[in-house]
Amino acid sequence: MKTPICSICLGSDILCKACKTKLDNGLISNSDVNISRIVYDLSKEIKSLDKVTIEKIIETDNFVVIICGKGDTPNMIGKGGIVVKKLSKIIKKNVKIVEKADNMKDFAQKLFYPLHVLGINIVYKPEGDAYKIVLAHRKVPIEKSLVDVLKIVFGKEVIIDYHEKDSGG
Repeated sequence: MKTPICSICLGSDILCKACKTKLDNGLISNSDVNISRIVYDLSKEIKSLDKVTIEKIIETDNFVVIICGKGDTPNMIGKGGIVVKKLSKIIKKNVKIVEKADNMKDFAQKLFYPLHVLGINIVYKPEGDAYKIVLAHRKVPIEKSLVDVLKIVFGKEVIIDYHEKDSGG
């Protein structure tokens, strides 16, 4: 298992000098540390977790989003959702597993699933650029905390817009 903290720190209650420096410098968060340790503990009973790579963990008010390596999503979710269910129960928040993506559109598509991302535009504003994400429809409301995840991952303001189908008239 690869996580934002080293394998020694996964099994320990304290951080080594290198991981402590990463935490102090903001390269990793307390969520990276705490939730990586929880996943590590679960890996003792769920062996498929031994093979996963956890890239980043982002915790919001309502969600914990675990960004995993390419191809690791099935192992992170677990058979029948067992890993996600156990994590949610321990953390007392909804857990969403999102595979690392090469670009914002792919990442947003995975984060907002089952909604379809039609496109992403850059909006140029005096106070700084923003990403405008166009979703197919408004049927499923987007959690504000998921939009916050995109802001954290990509470091820009995110605006959600919806493309409604014409009624034909």
